[in-house]
Amino acid sequence: MHRFGIRGPLPGDEDLALVARELLRLDPWSFWSAELDDRADAAFAVVGRTGAFAVGVCALEGYLIADGRRRSSGRGMAVAPSRREAGPGTSG
Repeated sequence: MHRFGIRGPLPGDEDLALVARELLRLDPWSFWSAELDDRADAAFAVVGRTGAFAVGVCALEGYLIADGRRRSSGRGMAVAPSRREAGPGTSG
C-alpha cells in the first residue's frame, strides 16, 4: 500500500476513491491522471499543462501544512519528506 512518507494509518479503498473522485473534477483537456500500482510511493500521477505531479493518499484527517521543508497534517502529525523533491529552479 502507498505510504508516501506518511506515518500513521494506511489509506483504505474509501480514501483512494475520495481522491480519485476529486481528480475527475480536473479539466480533462488540461490534466490527465492515472492510478499507480502498489509498488509506487504515490497513489496517482497527474500530468498537465503546468507539470507532472505525484499524489499521495493518507488516512489522516485534516490538510497538509508546508512550512519550508517541514510538513505536517492539519492535526499536527509530522509528514516525512518524499525521497525526491523538485521545484522551480531545481533539477531532478
